[in-house]
Amino acid sequence: MLDDVTQCVVDRIKDLNVGQTESGFYKAVGTPNYFASIIDIHNGQYLATTTDGVGSKVEHILNHAPCEIIGIDCFAMNINDLLCVGANPIGFQNHITTQKDLAYIVPDVITGIVKSCKDNFVILTGGETEVLKDTKLHISGSAYGIIANENFLIDGSKVEDGDIIIGLESNGVHANGWTALYERRECIPSWAKVVLPTKIYADDINPLMTRIRPSAIINITGGGFRNLERIPGNFIYDIKYENKQSVFNDIQTVFTHKELYTTFNMGIGMMVIVKPKDLDVSLSLLSCARVIGKVKDTINTSTVIVNGEEIQ
Repeated sequence: MLDDVTQCVVDRIKDLNVGQTESGFYKAVGTPNYFASIIDIHNGQYLATTTDGVGSKVEHILNHAPCEIIGIDCFAMNINDLLCVGANPIGFQNHITTQKDLAYIVPDVITGIVKSCKDNFVILTGGETEVLKDTKLHISGSAYGIIANENFLIDGSKVEDGDIIIGLESNGVHANGWTALYERRECIPSWAKVVLPTKIYADDINPLMTRIRPSAIINITGGGFRNLERIPGNFIYDIKYENKQSVFNDIQTVFTHKELYTTFNMGIGMMVIVKPKDLDVSLSLLSCARVIGKVKDTINTSTVIVNGEEIQ
């Protein structure tokens, strides 16, 4: 379910998905509001693009962790979105806006980005750094990748009743929910286990894609488990899940059940939805993975249920 502002933006642009070029027409394909935009570039290939930012985490960890972490977060949030549509990431660009007295962190942020690019065989194609007088520190990036052919394209449209939901363990909080978390920071006994960088799931998803085609891949970022609602169609996502990370044991003392699962990843950084016949091979290829739920048909609006309680 989209909020009113997001729905207004989607409605405004949905008819603007065709752009003329000298060589003909390129067309956006796939599911709107999924994790990355997909462009049919002909010859059986697709270009996937995405843009995302680190958000308020960058403000809150300055005194608690090396700023290289922010560079890794920025890279990871974009690359993980590309993985959700079946793309092989090939390039990344950063955009940093900062005030002068915080400009000293920029080299460390870039170090984190460069390291992530090298580790994941992605080209850092450029970027922009702006030092402005009156601004907040903001770090974002854009990434793009190639989908080899239509068989690799994932947009959630293959999800159906009876599919199995697999959860992949997160590296703690990642980069979402930081505004809410910092407002209730009395629940945090140690920042060391909170400020860890976002996990990059390429080493899990890439081998999986050589064996099966998942029905959907879901990046658990802003909105928590409600990211499942990006999948087209009407389904009940019945999640039965027990958190095993101590950081969330601390957090859940000051947040409601709904707040926890619509704000944080709660220890699950990515979900992979597969057909029952593909479950065994999927679990054999995915690290730190376990079955956490099932997809069920419904005639009503899609609903996410976690441990028997709706989180809408």
